[in-house]
Amino acid sequence: MIKDYNVLSDEQFWKKYNLKEIWFELEEYKRHNKDRNIVFLLVDKEFIFQLDYKEDLMDYIENIHNYWPSQEIKLVSFELDNDQQYYAYVPKSAMINSLYEVKVMEVENE
Repeated sequence: MIKDYNVLSDEQFWKKYNLKEIWFELEEYKRHNKDRNIVFLLVDKEFIFQLDYKEDLMDYIENIHNYWPSQEIKLVSFELDNDQQYYAYVPKSAMINSLYEVKVMEVENE
């Protein structure tokens, strides 16, 4: 999905991933995507887990999907400038500091 996001036009991406269920019109998607913030799209597609700032991660950790069942994973958070928390599992070997302009940080296990 991220590869496609980098190479497809907005219209091609919107059609390929059937985003009309999220953004009914292509123009609406283009307005929301003008800053190229893929995190919101990945939340809608359930690749990233979104949690309200008042909620405790440990109460919801079992709801975070592991899309890497054959690899060791680590939990990362995405630092957006709002009152939500965003989490995803990624392979332990992944060395990512950001996803576009969004800062990504490893979450310490408690």
